[in-house]
Amino acid sequence: MDRRYGTVDGWGRGNIKDGDSVHDFDFSYTSAEPFHRTVGDGHYLARWKKDGLKMELLVGEIGAPDKFHTYDLKTTVWDDVYVRGPDGATAISQAEYKAREAK
Repeated sequence: MDRRYGTVDGWGRGNIKDGDSVHDFDFSYTSAEPFHRTVGDGHYLARWKKDGLKMELLVGEIGAPDKFHTYDLKTTVWDDVYVRGPDGATAISQAEYKAREAK
């Protein structure tokens, strides 16, 4: 994260769940303020502005349940699924993910 001229350049990775489909994605953004990763398996509301390339993310403000910030994310969507482990986030195949979910 780099703060210059009142903006924050950020990046990250996560999973997109749309119905029964789950895919991992990497993202970057420039905004007036950073957003923070959700605790555990929390979720953000989002919608595509350009399928697979640009997403609008709605993030609630901590301590203010009716206040939100909007972020435009530049995205790259992959075929795998990210899972968290002791070494951080790693990508696993769709087949491996479905086998884990079935357990």
